[in-house]
Amino acid sequence: MNWTSIYDNLIQRAKSESRTRSNETYYERHHIIPRYMNGSDDEENLVLLTFREHVIAHYLLWRMYGNKEDQLMYKMRSGQREEAQRVRVELAVEANRNGGNGFWKKGGWNPMKDPALVKKSLETKIKKYGKGGIYSKAHYDNVIAAMKKPGGLHDPLTIAKATAAKRKQIDNMTPEERKARFSQPGELNGNWGISKGYYIVIDPDGNEYRYESQDHIMESLGVSQSFLVRNRNTGVLNSTSRKKAGRKWNGWTFNYYKVRRKIK
Repeated sequence: MNWTSIYDNLIQRAKSESRTRSNETYYERHHIIPRYMNGSDDEENLVLLTFREHVIAHYLLWRMYGNKEDQLMYKMRSGQREEAQRVRVELAVEANRNGGNGFWKKGGWNPMKDPALVKKSLETKIKKYGKGGIYSKAHYDNVIAAMKKPGGLHDPLTIAKATAAKRKQIDNMTPEERKARFSQPGELNGNWGISKGYYIVIDPDGNEYRYESQDHIMESLGVSQSFLVRNRNTGVLNSTSRKKAGRKWNGWTFNYYKVRRKIK
């Protein structure tokens, strides 16, 4: 499929309509050449798109160039939150491997790893904010008071305006746009169709015991939730290979089974 041609047609159609932002129609600004590809903020590189068009545009850019930045934008805006988080982590790992230096900065060690500079920074904060520093109750109260002033983030009028604008934006969406933007209950849930599972525990002599819930097995055997998470479905426990399992459970097997319920 010619993704480039589809993308160009989408952009040209939006530009040909001479769109403008107004209270009647919701548009989002889109960089035709993305910023991560050195796209500028010039008017020639900007176009107004609907929410749905914006999601599609980043999907097309992802298919065209294979960049994770567009994949992240598409996944995030289309409601695929778990996938978006996975891509976000991959981007962070790549950034750290390719350009990140941990506590190192260009030209030398991060200044906040220098004990003398840390001490000086703390002294400056104490001098400015008092003995409690920026974490003192007095400083916190001052920040809250400032935020409640007219125009502040906690100003009731500011909150009311933001809420009204958000509601208007949502009301103007089509059902398809709402479904794409907001996560849906039911089928999109990772555990859809799965009820609580049960445990089958096998002792060293081969005897099997069934526990209908996690609470049941924890209460009966005196094991913790973290123990079950670490050791279930891992085969026969052996303290030499799994030190955290403990010698008490050498030779035991903890199997966990999920049960799918019938969906009407």
